[in-house]
Amino acid sequence: MNRRLHVVTLGLALAMASEPAAQAAARERSNGFLGIGAVIRNVARARAQSTGKRVFHATRAGYSATLEPTRQLQRILRNWEGVLPVEMHFSRGDNSADGSGSTVLGIALRMPAVSGAEDLKFITARKGMLRRIPTSANSYFTGPLSTVLASKVNARNHALYLEPARVRSSVGTTGRVFDEVERLASAGAAKFRLMLRPTGPFQQSVDLGVITLDKKLSADRTEGIEIFPWTNKAFVPTGLLNDASFFAYEGSQEGRRLARQGK
Repeated sequence: MNRRLHVVTLGLALAMASEPAAQAAARERSNGFLGIGAVIRNVARARAQSTGKRVFHATRAGYSATLEPTRQLQRILRNWEGVLPVEMHFSRGDNSADGSGSTVLGIALRMPAVSGAEDLKFITARKGMLRRIPTSANSYFTGPLSTVLASKVNARNHALYLEPARVRSSVGTTGRVFDEVERLASAGAAKFRLMLRPTGPFQQSVDLGVITLDKKLSADRTEGIEIFPWTNKAFVPTGLLNDASFFAYEGSQEGRRLARQGK
């Protein structure tokens, strides 16, 4: 074999071997289907590069928070600390600058684990049996938020949910969701319960712990963080829609990096 070709082949093999399993599986499935993964990535990259913003849920407000984990979550994360420092980043689907009006709302959660950070993305969802169907809202504290798409946990598919503390808020009724979050966080009243539920009918939810918001993060931290669940080891995204999302988020992050570099 030509020496240069051997070096290139070895480099590709090492890169694939080091890629997390969820990423590698998504790349293989989507590229095998008419190369659709590359198309999604290129479109997302071009849009993010032109605007310098995230393709999805660009408007954000980030907070440091604490998570009091249950034993179940400690086992999943293999992290036995009593209280975990986490981050929560709040966003809007319509990217409204002032946070007003009703739209699909999002929360990105970053948790520490022995294997590295575990990232989860939630959006506002319907209640009860329809809790995996997205819906618009004008408050983070009036109903559940769901990952919607499944994650594999201990070899079984699950969805995750954030159940907010039931809080009456005059600010929330105006639709200014970021004002509401900031006001409740400053009063120590912004709390969410993290829940895990196997996919399929007649399944029981499992309590994973309570998250309490603390201090608002700097704009630089909120803008700079890259939430990417496809590197997770404990909560692994699975399914074709997650595969498509993988390429969209990968392209969006590549586009933002290029925009920052002025390319």
